[in-house]
Amino acid sequence: MTIEDLFESDLLSINQDFNDLFIEMQFLLESGKKGILLVSNEQTNPITVRFHGLSLSVNKTTSNIIPTLGEVEGVSFSGSVFTLEGDFGFIEIKGNQVFLRDTSQYI
Repeated sequence: MTIEDLFESDLLSINQDFNDLFIEMQFLLESGKKGILLVSNEQTNPITVRFHGLSLSVNKTTSNIIPTLGEVEGVSFSGSVFTLEGDFGFIEIKGNQVFLRDTSQYI
């Protein structure tokens, strides 16, 4: 799985560690599989997460009627800044480790 696979996927969940050590997001990829993104820092330094124009609601669904936080319309990783833009707003994460993986789970 690559960062480009997140484009036009659907954001299913966001889980940020209480101590800002990581943020994990789950996506529904176009393949129908779930994808997981984990952003953290080396040596357990805290990450920085900023939300701009945040709009989370329970009334968004995919074409298959799967609940979602919204479609991903833009994604990038440059240096140590990961950005994600979509129906949910704009999320900026500063962390130097980005892990992506798709799961064997289909929705």
